[in-house]
Amino acid sequence: MATNDKYLHKIYELLGDEIRMFKSDRKIFIILGLLGDFDSLEYVQHIINDKAFFQSFDIIALAIGTEEAKEKFCTYTGFPSRNLYVYTDNKIHKELNLYSGLRFQVNDLVNMLLMCCGIGSSGTLKEVLRGYCGDKESSAIFAHDNNYINDFMGKSFTILFRLFDRNNRLLPFELATLRLLNLLEVIQHWKLYMINNRYLTQRGATIVCNSKNELIYSYFSHNLLGYSDNMRDPLLTLKSI
Repeated sequence: MATNDKYLHKIYELLGDEIRMFKSDRKIFIILGLLGDFDSLEYVQHIINDKAFFQSFDIIALAIGTEEAKEKFCTYTGFPSRNLYVYTDNKIHKELNLYSGLRFQVNDLVNMLLMCCGIGSSGTLKEVLRGYCGDKESSAIFAHDNNYINDFMGKSFTILFRLFDRNNRLLPFELATLRLLNLLEVIQHWKLYMINNRYLTQRGATIVCNSKNELIYSYFSHNLLGYSDNMRDPLLTLKSI
């Protein structure tokens, strides 16, 4: 497929003929970091939970991982495996000039923890605090019509949180609980999800094109927990395009 946009050209070049099976007038390319990254899991969970949104576009995700990790990720999140492409390095991230995160000459895990504290990751602390403090302007995560964590733990937290609020607002500790459950999933399968610590701080992007393969929207992440231009409603901009 021909395109004049440099970002789309590199993605199409990487996917090759695979791109032809996606027929929607608009395609949303989600460039993720490692499959075990907080942002990767949470972003995909928002997408899958909004069934109307997911069915309105071709959403194609590219991430750092293995086929085995991909299977585990898709089982956990519900994201269809046919829409997820995995690579064992960050070549596409480099070609798109995405933010690689802190690169101090220390252990890669230390760089990630420093970014969690907001160093080289502006906006992360604010988003962490929102997870603990709640947000009346955001929708509930654990609601009876949501499907973020569709197991015993998820259903239990839904009952618990909705006992305190039935208006589907994001309560204190609610988003933090989702992130904790995601963290537990990753810790249990760390070697599977985190195939190379060198990519722990690699950030992603969202790129949207129309039926003419023209770029109509792009967002490039520069911080942990910053996978959208509106974290209160991560899909709002994409829905309005």
